[in-house]
Amino acid sequence: MDARSIAESQKGLRTAASSIRMDRLDQKRRETAFTKELTIGEASRDISDGSTRPGHHRNYGAAVFDLIVAALPLYFVAFAFLAYAQNGTRVDLPLNQVLLKMASFNPTAFPIVFTLLSAKFIKSVANWKLERSTSVGTIQSLLGSRSLATSIITPFKIGVFNFAVLIGIAFWLLDPVGGQASLRLATRDSNSTTLDANFDYLDINTSPFGLLDAPSRLASINGAFNAALLSPASSKNGSQDLYGNLQVPLLEVLKDSQKADSNGWYRIAELVNASESSTSTTALDQFLGLDNDADPSADVTASAYASLVGMPFLQESSSDGVPSTASAVNIETQFSMESSYFYADCSVEQSGSTEDSNDFASSIDTGRGVVSNGRQFSMSYDQNHTTNSTQPRAVVFTSWNGHSSGSNGDITTATCQLTTTYIEANVYCATNSSCSILAMRASLLDHPKPSLTQLDGIAPTWNATSNHTQSERHAIPELFFSGLINATGNETDETGGLSPIECYFLHPEDPYSCDGNGQYTLYSIRNDLFSYRATQLLNTYWLANIAPFSVTGNFKPNNTRESGVSRAVQGQVRVETTVLRCHTHWMILLVAISIVLFLAGMATAYLDATRKIPDVLDYFANSLQYNPYVHVERVSSMEEGAERARRLKDLRIQMGDVRPDDPAGYIAIGTPGYKQPIRMVSAERRYR
Repeated sequence: MDARSIAESQKGLRTAASSIRMDRLDQKRRETAFTKELTIGEASRDISDGSTRPGHHRNYGAAVFDLIVAALPLYFVAFAFLAYAQNGTRVDLPLNQVLLKMASFNPTAFPIVFTLLSAKFIKSVANWKLERSTSVGTIQSLLGSRSLATSIITPFKIGVFNFAVLIGIAFWLLDPVGGQASLRLATRDSNSTTLDANFDYLDINTSPFGLLDAPSRLASINGAFNAALLSPASSKNGSQDLYGNLQVPLLEVLKDSQKADSNGWYRIAELVNASESSTSTTALDQFLGLDNDADPSADVTASAYASLVGMPFLQESSSDGVPSTASAVNIETQFSMESSYFYADCSVEQSGSTEDSNDFASSIDTGRGVVSNGRQFSMSYDQNHTTNSTQPRAVVFTSWNGHSSGSNGDITTATCQLTTTYIEANVYCATNSSCSILAMRASLLDHPKPSLTQLDGIAPTWNATSNHTQSERHAIPELFFSGLINATGNETDETGGLSPIECYFLHPEDPYSCDGNGQYTLYSIRNDLFSYRATQLLNTYWLANIAPFSVTGNFKPNNTRESGVSRAVQGQVRVETTVLRCHTHWMILLVAISIVLFLAGMATAYLDATRKIPDVLDYFANSLQYNPYVHVERVSSMEEGAERARRLKDLRIQMGDVRPDDPAGYIAIGTPGYKQPIRMVSAERRYR
């Protein structure tokens, strides 16, 4: 075959291939035209079919509902202003109880109201923009921003990032903020009111006339003294005795364990415990009138008390201006009192021994200035001590343990210098009626010389009376010491053992335990311990003498049986009540957010009332409108999405292959049936 023939053959092949391609294109055009004609025809038929409706003029029904919803945030505004009006009032008031219940309910209600109003507002804005022409991205962005989570996720899904997205996220952040504001706006809080109050306490400097003029009181005096000896250790070593009286710490012990502050105050261990129940240590110091410059390294736990019974006191009943305690959570009182006590500075030694009781008895000078219990215990005192004396009165305790089995008849002698310590004490009482002296210092008032005591007749009422002789003054120590040494007797009628007074030096927790079966050496006691215990015994018996009824729980000002023993002083009462507290910053936040929600609700009502297009954005049924694969009755295009959803709620639909017989399938939503076969999507089939 020549070259010409070959060229003609190739040309013929190209012509044939071109004809085949043109035929295929013509067939595809015909199919496309047919499909378009079918779709347009179907659409034309759908548009022409069905009833007609006018465009919306005013949607009053939707507007009324929107107005009702818009009013919901006003509940939170009313709550905020009510709480503000009740700020600082007692929490037990009925209205305040309601407000607190509302506050606990608000975190549940606020997110519901916020979401309801916000979602409706965003949708109404989307409808408004759709009616006036906007982009698909804008509509989808609005519809996808009806919660905090979706407002963050939607921009990434549809690729729309603009300033409106940030505004939407910021707006939804107001939801948790408003919820917290509605909860925290009204809370329980404490409110303190400090008022003046009057207190009465036992004046230990009262005249000792009872020792001279009322010998019949000896039974009550000894009863009070023995009750103190029998009291438990918690009473002897606590801030209050069995009757609630105030135990006075020994200033001498405090001076040895710490430094005073700039005003001479010494802290006491109970101050630490009291500060735990009060607002703070600083606040408590301010309430007590103490400086804050105390030694922080001070050993405030070291303390001993001047007596086995405390100082009786009470608050006067007048309470003018004191708030009702019905809602009080803490009631604190404080006052300062001036007082004094005997202090015995003793030196203890063994002064010999004898196994013969007669030898010991004969060695006791029973003349003036010496008292004895008639067996193994005696006290001697300086009978020549007067108000002009410059040295302390000497008191000597002498004890013989020869009655005890197995003893060597050791004799103990303790020589004590008796002085008076004048103190100012700061008293504090907490809500639970637990009272204590929290701070003490040497009294700043003018007093007699420390070398003089009440045994010298230095009481103000005594000195104010001119007809008392020196012999009457000398009778005071004689009656006092003779009464003290015989106040308890021995533990039993046996001759062995120590008297409870002697035993107290060895076993202060149980002074009735020294029977005749033990060996007792009082001289083995340290000087400081003997001094403290001698001081406690002397002060206990003195208090029992001047006010036996008052120190045993019957203290009353102007008591007829113990007249003139009380002293009045002014103190303070701090009543801490539970009040309703409105927190202004949370109130401002809640009111501002609620007003924004209210305005959004009003805007929603207006936009819905003036909307002329049907509401179709939220309803899936609208996607079936004019779908050639869905065979339903056609109605007006003005049909609301909600109406269409109700009308088609029972319609069975499926998304699948609506052209199962074609070489390539087509995915669409349709109504499965004999008119419209729909097959499920298969991974082995291809789709256009």
